[in-house]
Amino acid sequence: MPGCIVITTQDIHELWGNLQALSIAPFDEYAVTHWLNRFPGGLNMESAR
Repeated sequence: MPGCIVITTQDIHELWGNLQALSIAPFDEYAVTHWLNRFPGGLNMESAR
């Protein structure tokens, strides 16, 4: 699936920890949180805790 990203409950913490390193623009925590909250299909962040 080229151009797709799969985020599972198991790696949401690792993804958050690596987002700053993956970003080509200055890291904006608010923008990332907004993007994750509007993720197609939604993300259940409660199960990631």
